[in-house]
Amino acid sequence: MAQIAETPCSACPGKCCDELAVTISVVDVARIVRALNIPVYDLLARYVDEDPREKPYAFMIRRQPIALAMNPPGNKTSGCPFLLQIGETRRCGIYDIRPGTCRVYPFSREKTRVYHKQGTLCPKRFRINEEEARRIHLEIDEYQRQWNIHAQFAREWNENPPRHASFDKLLDFVEEIIEEGRI
Repeated sequence: MAQIAETPCSACPGKCCDELAVTISVVDVARIVRALNIPVYDLLARYVDEDPREKPYAFMIRRQPIALAMNPPGNKTSGCPFLLQIGETRRCGIYDIRPGTCRVYPFSREKTRVYHKQGTLCPKRFRINEEEARRIHLEIDEYQRQWNIHAQFAREWNENPPRHASFDKLLDFVEEIIEEGRI
């Protein structure tokens, strides 16, 4: 039987997956809907993102900056629908295809230094060795590459929004670019 590496996440009840809105890029959406063969409409929820740093990634609908987020489970307003309860533990049900946001949380980097961000929901702090830092750098690079692709589609939408733009029309747009193979 394979050994599962012990990390601070191993002892966590999935607070980030349960208490945060899981914002995702169109690249994440394409990967997940293709792998699970589910409609875009079943995966996504509307999330108003007023953070000005997120402007290049927002789809504008009636002057509101909209981010794509995972559709929360049940009647919740946040959280991931793929967080599974397995006995006494909670685990990701789509770990191999999880969004980039999940792949890099709770880390950030400054030039060559990778660090555990302050103010995260993590009950424990990560100690990062050199090998892990290299892996996290690669994850952050890929995460940024995917968000740059997302920003191109946000710009395309924002420069020529459909008449009477709505969240449903945005989902149609996302579904269309996936079906056309543009992602």
